[in-house]
Amino acid sequence: MSSPEADFTAFNLCTGAVQHHNFARPQRKLRSVEVAAAAQPSVLEKGETVSLPESYMALDGMRETFDLLARTDTASLLILKQGKLVFEQYSHNAGPDTQWVCWSISKSLTSALIGIAVAEGAIESVDDPVTRYVPELQGTAYDGPSVKKVLQMSSGVACNEDYSIRGGDFEQLLAATGPGKSIAAHLASLKREYDPGTVCRYSSVDTEVLGMVLRGATGQSLASFMEEKLAGPLGFEAPAYWHVDETGQELASAGAYVCPRDLARFGELYRNSGCVNGQQIIPESWVRASITPDAPHLMPGEIIVSGEKIASAYGYQWWLSPSEEGYDFAAVGIFGQFIYICPSLDITIVKQSATRTFGTAPGDAQDHMMETSLFLAQLARAV
Repeated sequence: MSSPEADFTAFNLCTGAVQHHNFARPQRKLRSVEVAAAAQPSVLEKGETVSLPESYMALDGMRETFDLLARTDTASLLILKQGKLVFEQYSHNAGPDTQWVCWSISKSLTSALIGIAVAEGAIESVDDPVTRYVPELQGTAYDGPSVKKVLQMSSGVACNEDYSIRGGDFEQLLAATGPGKSIAAHLASLKREYDPGTVCRYSSVDTEVLGMVLRGATGQSLASFMEEKLAGPLGFEAPAYWHVDETGQELASAGAYVCPRDLARFGELYRNSGCVNGQQIIPESWVRASITPDAPHLMPGEIIVSGEKIASAYGYQWWLSPSEEGYDFAAVGIFGQFIYICPSLDITIVKQSATRTFGTAPGDAQDHMMETSLFLAQLARAV
């Protein structure tokens, strides 16, 4: 484990500052643990190269593709069509082997690991209360919600993830990985606001509970479980890392650093219903449940992010976008991180970014997250 003492709040986030030098290989600055690359990395087969469309339809009219990529400080953009790499472009100090901060793509990685633990029987049922696996949360706001309700961001625990608020709930979580603090202590301090299973409100602290559930159920750290169950079987070509607190607990909601090609491998795993090279890494039933909203409060227009309801639906730590063919789905992180999957057209897109205007004020005019989702949906169909 590396020993630097800084937490993410040292990076001057959401201030308009340039960020790409912080997001590339930040394990050099932050306390972290390694997830080893596979002993035999898999080959990403290359297909016929495609070109990006010159423009796309935003909510306010046509805009230029290059302008969006520049405004969002795009570092990596990869497109896979039917499993073959047909586009790959890098900027801002990034490259094929650059471990980049995943932010909330980490949530989808954590969800996959929970699914494997369920399949192996370490977690008996997602309907179990989280305190069965994390008894230290008894008597806290997380005493009651099931693993499933936490997977669906429906724990009812109070959290307003508005990134434009300095010192807000998300900054407090990041600071809990700093000197003299811990993620577990931060979780124990939170309060209940809604009955579990009634409201889906985006809340990174819920994913931190999933990290603790995984550790309690398997007896392994999130990083070691990922190395054994995901990085090895998927053939990761570069080491990955997790930012950890002083106790060694991973920041499950936001702390993974993974190279773009390995994120593409992970996206392809979900596009192929949990199977790779004939091996079922994650049960098909888990993937299906992960990308299916199964309650009214998880449907489009009901999910609360930063106090506003948005048009996406939600599954097990995956975002779901209605389309003519059903749902596209995505792993999404702040500052413009995306694994966007269009299953009907066999397309997987990875976008890693360092959007310098993110969180400088409320709204998509600064964040560009909704705009980017629209662009990626159109990009998938253009190629």
